[in-house]
Amino acid sequence: MPSDAPLLFSVPTYAETVAHEFYPGQAGQDTQQDALRHMLAAGTLARKYGPDWAERLGRWHEYKTSPLAALKSALGIGQMPPDYKQDVHNNALGIALAQRAKSQEDLEMLAAQLTERASTKQTTGLPWVNKATGGLVQYKEYTCGR
Repeated sequence: MPSDAPLLFSVPTYAETVAHEFYPGQAGQDTQQDALRHMLAAGTLARKYGPDWAERLGRWHEYKTSPLAALKSALGIGQMPPDYKQDVHNNALGIALAQRAKSQEDLEMLAAQLTERASTKQTTGLPWVNKATGGLVQYKEYTCGR
């Protein structure tokens, strides 16, 4: 278990903080900030607890944010919100990046670099966003050390 990865209950705050640092001008769902947040959270969980737990916890998070939709979907009488597939896709990318990352900072940089190439449609190997603006990653000013 990597000692440089945040613990379970710190992961949401960590991922949100780092994504905001990289994309300070973006907010809300379906942005590059949102995609980076999902990749960092899933990647961090995969580094710390393994890819299976990261995938399970990511889906649980999505179900938790839309419990009624999750129940209807499970009963076959409804569907998850439109951003569900997008979030699960971006979580899977984070889990894959965790396999390559040598450190938490490395995971952050790999995810940020990939986010700059985000696609507005579901594309294998690329983050999926609906509101890509690009060019906002602040590599030189970014320092790890949380």
